[in-house]
Amino acid sequence: MSADEDQFKLRGYIKPLFKLTDFKSLDLKVEGSNAEEPEIEGALTTTVRFNLFWKPDKSVSAEIAYEITPRFQDPDAAQLSVTVQAADSLSYRAIDPGEKMFSSSDNSDIQIFHNIDRAFVTFSPVFGDIHIGRQPIAFGSAHVINPTDILTSFTYTELNKEERVGIDAVRMKIPVGSLSEIDMGVVTGDNFSVKESAAFLRGKFFMFETDIAPLAIIFKQNLLLGFDIAGSIKDAGYWFEGAHVYVNIADDHITTQDYSRFSTGLDYSFGEDLYAYIEYHYNGAGEGSPDDYSALILGLKNPIAYREGAVYLYGRHYIAPGFSYQITPLLTFLAQALYNTGDRSILLSPNVQYSLSDNTLIEAGAFAGIGKGSEIIRNSDTGIVSISANSEFSLYPDTFFLSAKYYF
Repeated sequence: MSADEDQFKLRGYIKPLFKLTDFKSLDLKVEGSNAEEPEIEGALTTTVRFNLFWKPDKSVSAEIAYEITPRFQDPDAAQLSVTVQAADSLSYRAIDPGEKMFSSSDNSDIQIFHNIDRAFVTFSPVFGDIHIGRQPIAFGSAHVINPTDILTSFTYTELNKEERVGIDAVRMKIPVGSLSEIDMGVVTGDNFSVKESAAFLRGKFFMFETDIAPLAIIFKQNLLLGFDIAGSIKDAGYWFEGAHVYVNIADDHITTQDYSRFSTGLDYSFGEDLYAYIEYHYNGAGEGSPDDYSALILGLKNPIAYREGAVYLYGRHYIAPGFSYQITPLLTFLAQALYNTGDRSILLSPNVQYSLSDNTLIEAGAFAGIGKGSEIIRNSDTGIVSISANSEFSLYPDTFFLSAKYYF
């Protein structure tokens, strides 16, 4: 192999994804002059991603990644959803050309999005690694819900979890012993605004066969203090990840909006084919009664947690079991569930994956919410929503998806 081939590597993937959302599964009523009864809505997206790696020598490397995604979808369909979305991780970008690249009209079904997702350089002097530019940053060892992972988090129903969203940062990792390090960085907000930026300091220490990671993050004038521990008990793995957030510490500290979250669980491999786990999650920003969910959804209560803190669940206590079973070397069945113990609703997620080849994967799955029905009324003219919630996951429409992925 030539020196140039050693220095440059181009990789990527093509991923078509078809999603079907059954809004009829909700008790959703639309009022107003443009009222239309919600139906089953389909969406087709095809993501093409290119990753270019460059390593001119052992102490310097660079990575650039670009995505382009055509989408065919009724633009009004997304407005029918009333569930809280994760915090916008694109807000941690100083300068960005914007996601939407093309739309034939305001009411078009055809849109093209693009994303400069990686653009960073890594310097590796003798004392550690320095990463400068747009890069992925993720924290936490929990399997389902990560309380400390607030910069580029995923929701439970996110379908594109292959890549973390790149954010603009300067990050330094300094080894302090075998399997231990100090990790620190500054993350820039929109137009380098200090109020929209973040900074973090994290230690990771391997002690007594256990990974221990204290963490502090200042984000958008809020302070998170977290702790993460992961290890094993005989053949089973365990984890505990927790965080407490002090809201708006720079101005008027509203103590009533401070909140804590933590996740803890166990996993175990039953032979080569079956793997299972179970996780408990506590959400201190949520509510104990479904009657109070609407205040969270509409931003009338704990707005910082849901707008900036990557919180998206409404209840307090959750149990999340899951397993994967390798039926054949090429076919795998996965299933997981998220159970709200307060209102006894559950979100089921079965999934089947089949490997056509070493670089081609087909996947099919669904998200199905089960719980005591909730009434949702939306005015098509004003956009105002009225919600009478009896359970959390009755607010989630049934979703089915089919995707393929080809790596190159």
